[in-house]
Amino acid sequence: METLDLFNLSLQDNNYPFLDTIDFDYYKGIGLTMVEQKMPSLTTDPNYLQLKSYLKDSTHLPIIKRKRILFNSKDLYKNLLFLSRYEIFSNEFTVDKKKVTKATAELKAQLDTITISTNAELSAKVRAYLSRLADESTNLKGYYVDARLHPAYIDKINYYINNTPKINIGNDQFAYNLKNYILSDDAAANTSLVAIQLDGSFNKSRVSIDSISADLNGQFQISSADAKRIAASVNFTFTRNETLTFKNKFNNLFIVRYFTSSIIDEVKFPDQKFVSQ
Repeated sequence: METLDLFNLSLQDNNYPFLDTIDFDYYKGIGLTMVEQKMPSLTTDPNYLQLKSYLKDSTHLPIIKRKRILFNSKDLYKNLLFLSRYEIFSNEFTVDKKKVTKATAELKAQLDTITISTNAELSAKVRAYLSRLADESTNLKGYYVDARLHPAYIDKINYYINNTPKINIGNDQFAYNLKNYILSDDAAANTSLVAIQLDGSFNKSRVSIDSISADLNGQFQISSADAKRIAASVNFTFTRNETLTFKNKFNNLFIVRYFTSSIIDEVKFPDQKFVSQ
């Protein structure tokens, strides 16, 4: 919703007569139904029902007035109607940790700074154990979201473009840019956005102080006191890495790509449709 592409001018509180006509016809015939399917509780919300009446039944009101009513409504209603113009597909996927080595590289470097023992052979074995623990306890997953203009919305665009004898550009920024898009040989309309977000965490049961301490004591015969000290340091390192590396570098980062679907290319744009008045 944050992009300012051609059809996303709908998200701006400005007047675009041609686009607004398309939008409000879509909201009236399709969008409101989709909103109610997504949130059935709205059908008993008096504020929503009043907005629905203005958008659906008060066709005597000029588009500019209905748009003002929409933009003055609750953000929930407004955003749901905006989103009704899209098909949104989301999914969760797993990430092969071997392909995301940076996720644990910093952690392993931090683990190497922990003083284990003056016994070099023992220290090497414990470091190998901690390295395996870093790999085995790391959970990496991703979220995939694909938002594309709904085919029914593109049908509505197609209908108005083909059934409006003259599209008045005037001060309509949408109409102006639509004309430029149609006349351009290399312009593309972004009709789909794909976003990927990674999420990282640790298996808390595997990296707890008690669990690590028990392994150090049982597998490597490290004294209980030293095992507790090392385990506390290791646990802190895991926690710090999860907070700094995963939460900051993964959870707040989206990889975004834009696409043009063939459906928009199939919209027929007749000649001599634009006038300046």
